[in-house]
Amino acid sequence: MFKIGPGYTEYYDLSDPQYPGGKAVNTSTPESMDGTNWLAEWFNDLHGGRQAVFIEAFGSLKDISGQPDNAEASDFLKAILKIIDDKIRNQFLVKEITGVETVIPLGEIGITFNANKKYAIFISPHGNFIEFLPFGAELLESGLHIYARRLIDNKVTPGTRRRRWGQGKWGEGTWGEYGSMPVNIMIKELDNGGNT
Repeated sequence: MFKIGPGYTEYYDLSDPQYPGGKAVNTSTPESMDGTNWLAEWFNDLHGGRQAVFIEAFGSLKDISGQPDNAEASDFLKAILKIIDDKIRNQFLVKEITGVETVIPLGEIGITFNANKKYAIFISPHGNFIEFLPFGAELLESGLHIYARRLIDNKVTPGTRRRRWGQGKWGEGTWGEYGSMPVNIMIKELDNGGNT
């Protein structure tokens, strides 16, 4: 991508805050030569949209290449991929939980508590934990509360797997405290209609 300025054309405008990378200007009359040969609205729509995508991805235009995009090197594509990566990363976390209830501080998941907001929360095991049932979860001012439960011999058992204590042959010793396990966490704020 490039900025519309003296390196590209003599017909440009750098004063419009909606086009921080510059924009094209129309000719004053259809026959005059004091503006772009293209209709400026069409050109600015195309270029302004690309500027918006790059700014959304990187916060400014300071890192654009200054070269026209092509199939092998594209600032526009790089910006789209960055936005997708950021959105996925911001919605998906892996955290360790332990025991019947784990509380994860809201600062660790990037959420500010607001009792008027509603959230969809999805939590699943991160790994081979096939006996675990769907996790209960709620978002409170004290943090994200996760409630683990397993199905053992057709009985619902709260908590994560327990660690085995003791030495000797298999089957000897006793079960001790709860062990930790990684879980996938996805949280999405819902609008008033319940849509994400």
